[in-house]
Amino acid sequence: VKQIRVSGTKRRLWSSGIVAKGVLTFSGNTAIDSYDSSVGPYNAATNRSDQAIVASASTALDTVVIGSNASIYGYVATTGDDPVVGSGGRIYGATTPVGTDVDTSRIRHDFTANLPDATAPTGTATSLSAISSTIVLPRVGDVPGANGRYLYTTTSVGIAGNNLVSILGPVDLIVTGNVAVSGNGSVAVGGAGSTNPSFNLYCPGSISMGGNGMVNSTLLPASVTIWGTAASPATQTVSITGNGEYAGTIYAPNASVTLGGSGSTSGAVIGNSVTVSGNGQFHYDTKLANTETTLDVTYRINSWAELTGAPGGGSAFERDNRAPFDALF
Repeated sequence: VKQIRVSGTKRRLWSSGIVAKGVLTFSGNTAIDSYDSSVGPYNAATNRSDQAIVASASTALDTVVIGSNASIYGYVATTGDDPVVGSGGRIYGATTPVGTDVDTSRIRHDFTANLPDATAPTGTATSLSAISSTIVLPRVGDVPGANGRYLYTTTSVGIAGNNLVSILGPVDLIVTGNVAVSGNGSVAVGGAGSTNPSFNLYCPGSISMGGNGMVNSTLLPASVTIWGTAASPATQTVSITGNGEYAGTIYAPNASVTLGGSGSTSGAVIGNSVTVSGNGQFHYDTKLANTETTLDVTYRINSWAELTGAPGGGSAFERDNRAPFDALF
């Protein structure tokens, strides 16, 4: 008869930089690394680290593909298969020996993930007409819910030209159709006149952030999240291809997620498949690893130890002989 003490830690949704149920593809001149938003914005010289994890939960072959000019300054994790790395592709860290393109110490084969469907809030929402022109949220006179957040719903968002969706407070927006930002249009979070700005976008349809994309003036990825709410087996697409820099998180477990364009993405991403292409840059915010969400409901083993000491002996490893163990120990 043996007794073991096990300690567990809640799995954090954003404990990895990029996670996919299926295939991860890094092509073109893409570069993946990490930084700490509590220190400040990403800076290649002063705020850059090698703690980004890109991971696939698929049991299929060739689920992580790193092109010839792509680089991962961090770790790759799979369920067992090795990543496919092009001739000039790199997986490396700060301690990787010079001349080593693929550092095998930075490849894990034991990755697992629980990625439930995302759902929109169920509170009483203020109904808006389809958003196709400049709008400021929250509107003057609107009242927040009991959680202190303003909840809105609309059929679609289509922003083009110089139109702007300005988020000046804690806002949750449910879109029942599609979201498209193009031209010089943009969604701006924070800035002049804002009070505690943060933004959650819930949408089951296609989400396309082109144009000037979504501008997060708080510079904190934890303050902005795109929630892809397509329920399995339904699918959707999420693309961030604009000229702006997206600082935020994306949780869309049933979506094909594409990060491209000339800007960069800072935060964390979860999708069904994820592609980073062109000159896309992705910077994982390590601060997110300690950010709790409503989806943090599973645990991982943090440590374990066999208890070998006699009960009451004062040892750190003494057995527990209280009920229901009193008859055994």
